[in-house]
Amino acid sequence: MKDIDRARLFELLEKMDSAAKSQQRICVIGAAALILLGQPARQTGDIDIWRPGSKLLDAELRQIATVAGLAYNPTHREPEGAYLQIVNPGIVNLPEVDDDVWANREKSRVLWQGQNITVVCPPPPIIAAAKLVRATDVDLDDVVYLISAVGVSKRQIITALAKFPEPDRQFAKENISLVETMLNQAEQRQRGRDGDQR
Repeated sequence: MKDIDRARLFELLEKMDSAAKSQQRICVIGAAALILLGQPARQTGDIDIWRPGSKLLDAELRQIATVAGLAYNPTHREPEGAYLQIVNPGIVNLPEVDDDVWANREKSRVLWQGQNITVVCPPPPIIAAAKLVRATDVDLDDVVYLISAVGVSKRQIITALAKFPEPDRQFAKENISLVETMLNQAEQRQRGRDGDQR
């Protein structure tokens, strides 16, 4: 179920912020990060929160998620409706982060700020590297977006990948060539459209 688009995500964050009584710093990864970075037409069914990059008060986060109409950290496979998912290292592995500074020496990027809630994401090169590790079709599209619209360079991605575990690093490097092919194809399509308009 993919019912959270950009407008809905902003609405949910505003509801959560209005209900919050304490300061919370939420580090989003996955689709929510891409939506807030401006990727058009991106949707998701969940908001993934990377615990090591966040400063959370779990009991309050559960309450404000409920106020916003989100399930909190469901444990069953197919939750009903949209939900917040707390992600710990294990299933997903990202480089270390210490006080908003990541292993590649870049700071978390602020995506949204309310009175009590600040939403950040890992530096875009780390997001791109993580997407190359997983490498589904949607992930590869996300990397193309991060390179073409956000300005992430191949060199930045390779630097970020150096901070990932070795098996992940090798697999992701192999996927960079797929992204380069996708970028070249998109560029050729654009040149063709530009030629047609002349």
